[in-house]
Amino acid sequence: MASSGINAEYMGQLLGIARDIKERQCYVALTPERSARSYRSIAESASRSYVLPDDSTITLDDQLWRGPEAFFNPEHMSSKHVSAKLEEDRGVHRMLYDSIKKMDIDFRKDMYTNIILSGGSFALKGFEARLKKEIVALAPMSMPIKMVDAARNSSAPSSSWAPWIGGSVLASLSTFLEQWIPKDEYDETGPSIIHRRCPNFSVV
Repeated sequence: MASSGINAEYMGQLLGIARDIKERQCYVALTPERSARSYRSIAESASRSYVLPDDSTITLDDQLWRGPEAFFNPEHMSSKHVSAKLEEDRGVHRMLYDSIKKMDIDFRKDMYTNIILSGGSFALKGFEARLKKEIVALAPMSMPIKMVDAARNSSAPSSSWAPWIGGSVLASLSTFLEQWIPKDEYDETGPSIIHRRCPNFSVV
């Protein structure tokens, strides 16, 4: 965002500005290579403007799709600090595929036909189409793939908060209390305590 001309005085508001740009203007490219060529050939017409809090304007170009592209190609992230947090630099499509592949073969078809998209970033324009394209390429040939957008298929006004609401409901269950791990126990034992306290938990 700094490369787009954001004044240093707004750095404290950077997260909020970035979120607003993501929700209003960003999109997921179905074919990133084609998007890159398009921006090089029609850069001026493909640019979009964004008005900052002081009414100044910045121009956004290929950042609009290169940012969301990190979901599928995190190794292209320029920040080593951010990229290091992503397990093995796998994209979301690869993590999804690997998770299904670890399941019993009898349940895999059910998983491929019940992929639920829930969360703010999944609402990005083009996300569902790109994810389906990538999963089709990875899944066994002729395997049916079906995705459901939880927010779009819900009439509840708070559907965009579904992940948080689901987590709060889970955390309120008395049976879930037995799986809570106090910070001092985690600090003393490390990540391995998760597998002892929650034997059904698996890392994909």
